[in-house]
Amino acid sequence: MFKPAVVLHGRWPFRMSDVVGEPLKEAFGNQPLNDLLHDIAIPVTLVSARGRRHRLLTRQDSVAIADAVLASCFIPGPYSRVIRIDGHAAFDGAWRFRTPLNDCLSLGATRTIAVQGHPRDEIACGFPFVRHLPVPDNCRVLRPNRPVAVGAYDTDLSRIRATIRAGRDAARKFLTNNADWLDQTG
Repeated sequence: MFKPAVVLHGRWPFRMSDVVGEPLKEAFGNQPLNDLLHDIAIPVTLVSARGRRHRLLTRQDSVAIADAVLASCFIPGPYSRVIRIDGHAAFDGAWRFRTPLNDCLSLGATRTIAVQGHPRDEIACGFPFVRHLPVPDNCRVLRPNRPVAVGAYDTDLSRIRATIRAGRDAARKFLTNNADWLDQTG
């Protein structure tokens, strides 16, 4: 993900745009979101001279799938490729809300499951100054019991496997603890 030698050739040394973008391009080519058969919602933050604005990309948008995903995770530094949407630079959709519960509700969800990689029973919002909000009544959080072993951009196979095991354990516990809530209709 970091190749310092490419600086000698005038290229950016961080490769996350390639690591994420190349498999997406292979899988979807230039296929737009509005060609998808199922609903999708991808939050992005659009940045301009007037500030930043939250935008939700859905099947109604003609944005290429690969570009929508890259835009939703773009952070300057690790990512090198800026995607423009509606004429604005698009940044990580989690800039305002790490877990986009309001987006789910705006699309008609009556209950949501937030999947988080940390053991807090709160919803993180904001960047760079993070606030933690209580979990709404119509939401449940699937989270690990303790901090996960893997860090950002971590490629250590044993830590990745430990994190996957922790995720499976958390999912089993979630299903047991929320069986009644999950069985509700509506």
